[in-house]
Amino acid sequence: MTTTLAVGGIRVSTDQQQDRYGPERQRADILREAQRAGLNITEWVEESVSGADDDRSFENNYFRMARTHPGLHVIWSHPNRVGRHVEVTVGIARRLHRLGATVHIAGIGSLRDRRNWKEFLRDAVDAENDYSNIIYNLGKGKFDKARRNLWPEGRQPYGYRLLRDERGQSTTLEPRVEHHAVYTRAQDLCLEGMGCDTIANLFNQEKLPAPREHGKARKSPGWSANPIRRMLRNPRYLGSLVYRSPDGEQTTVTYPALTTLERYQAVCAALEGRRTQRRPRSPFPALFGGHLRCAECGSSMMVQVSRNRDGVPNWARYTCRHHNMRSMRMAREQPLCSHTVRHRVSEFDELAWDTVVASMSDPGVLSQMLTSKLPDVPNHQARIDEIDAEMANILDLVVKYGLPDSAARLRLDPLKAERARLAGEMQVQPPALTQDAEAMAAAFAQHLRRFQTLAERRAALKRWQVCLFLHNGGLVSMKLAVGE
Repeated sequence: MTTTLAVGGIRVSTDQQQDRYGPERQRADILREAQRAGLNITEWVEESVSGADDDRSFENNYFRMARTHPGLHVIWSHPNRVGRHVEVTVGIARRLHRLGATVHIAGIGSLRDRRNWKEFLRDAVDAENDYSNIIYNLGKGKFDKARRNLWPEGRQPYGYRLLRDERGQSTTLEPRVEHHAVYTRAQDLCLEGMGCDTIANLFNQEKLPAPREHGKARKSPGWSANPIRRMLRNPRYLGSLVYRSPDGEQTTVTYPALTTLERYQAVCAALEGRRTQRRPRSPFPALFGGHLRCAECGSSMMVQVSRNRDGVPNWARYTCRHHNMRSMRMAREQPLCSHTVRHRVSEFDELAWDTVVASMSDPGVLSQMLTSKLPDVPNHQARIDEIDAEMANILDLVVKYGLPDSAARLRLDPLKAERARLAGEMQVQPPALTQDAEAMAAAFAQHLRRFQTLAERRAALKRWQVCLFLHNGGLVSMKLAVGE
């Protein structure tokens, strides 16, 4: 036995799998592979995830160990223990190899041996196909259940109790009195103008029962704004659930409603009204927001708004996103970008708009843009050379063996037609302009004078696909194209 560090990877995705391919069977297969490869398992990485949740958070464990222990060996019992999907399975193995580790699969061997990859990929494809079939069959089963008006899956919404039959299978929902009262009161308070944060604080003071988070423990037990907001916006309280099958069919599951459609819509409108009032439109609209990039690092330019102590905006400026990251993370030794100037929005927008208008009114720029939209001319020269050689060879055979002209034409005519077609496609066609560039530029200049409002100019920038590049000294270059 060698003393090289070797890790065994065990993965169980559901409780049912423990009976078929659980930890003990995987451990035995891994130990046999380690013995065959002359390795000693010094550590086990065991993970247990839901079959419906293929989140591979544990893979970072393997990567961390590979960085810490050069030459690490990682052994799995089967490709389906690495991941459910081919791209994930192959990606983990390749990344471990790039980090200097070696991946082994029980029964296949080391993946450093390229001859083993064919079997590894085949098994990975089979594993994904098996998993897809399981998910499909589960989905069909749940849809058949929903078609019988039974609750198909998932936890019931807050305010309901899930009923089960004598075999323990879910059947339907019924209102849970104490939670139903909480939901109704949350609606009343929202319609009275109270916000979700205030409702949550009130419920916590009254120690009302709070919903349980799905699949994870809450950092602080009790109510908060997000559960209130999700509950009030959840359409399932209307007493119906539209359920879809893997094949795209759909059916509706019905159960007792906790609210009416009119009341639900009123609550949603109240929530939307508060959101609009809480986030007023900026007093500094940025004309070129989304159309600017840093000329040095290539990142987008963001709009930074400064406010006084009372929260009133003072000014807005365009700033490089990477330089702004540097200002937010002062612990870095070097700035991410040397573009330090913040360009005042009110001044820059007018100057940049004038520059765009001048470019769009320039005959040379317009001609260049229109020409650049022509499709690329294909290059068939290699195929034409092959056809010429083949035709010459046919003629040599005709002369050598005294073949009739009809036989030669039978072979030559299709080649001649293909050659003519390819040669025609390679001919460059000049752009066909219906008017000269000077007249077009004059018409464009007259058209541009109509854009006065922010909305009109923003629409024009989007239609022209305008992108400006800035540096400390200001505007460096510009890209634009005529929209379709």
